[in-house]
Amino acid sequence: MGLMGLIGSIGLIGSIGLIGLMRVLLAVLLMGCGVSAWGSTQDAVLGLWQDDRSVLLVARENNSLSMRIHAVKDPNYRQDEMPGPAGSPRRDFKNPAAALQSRPLLGLDLLVGYAWTGERWEGEIYDPESGNTYKSRMEVDNTGRLSMRGYLGVPMFGRTALFTPAGHCSETVVAMIVASGASGCGR
Repeated sequence: MGLMGLIGSIGLIGSIGLIGLMRVLLAVLLMGCGVSAWGSTQDAVLGLWQDDRSVLLVARENNSLSMRIHAVKDPNYRQDEMPGPAGSPRRDFKNPAAALQSRPLLGLDLLVGYAWTGERWEGEIYDPESGNTYKSRMEVDNTGRLSMRGYLGVPMFGRTALFTPAGHCSETVVAMIVASGASGCGR
């Protein structure tokens, strides 16, 4: 006995009709697909992401996101590097707010007011290298990379940074985590 035979034998077709039953089944199927696709798309940005100089940790904060600097290639100032002193942890010294210039870069949250639009995450991102805050959007592209676009005014006038998942603990990621004293990759 097929599915339609089973449904017919329990009396559902008689009460709502075959067309009505098909509509109900289609609605249930679409709702299930929609919820799982929406959830996986929205959560796809979560986790550790790397480029050649840093590891970032993207996490949920209520209905928003945080993106913290988890590890960097050079976590401490080198000899004769300003603002120094050598060996001390890098600070947010380019921040326009003088009171924030002494905060360490490691652990710094870069996102402000991030919200899910139904297609991607959007908000503002702080760039500690320049001390500027930009409008931004974030999503995982079709190759599995985290695509972050920072811009002024409209997205056309901006720049995109790409990050790969850091979960595979490459030699570069392990070196940054060890240098930064961070946890991850079995450390």
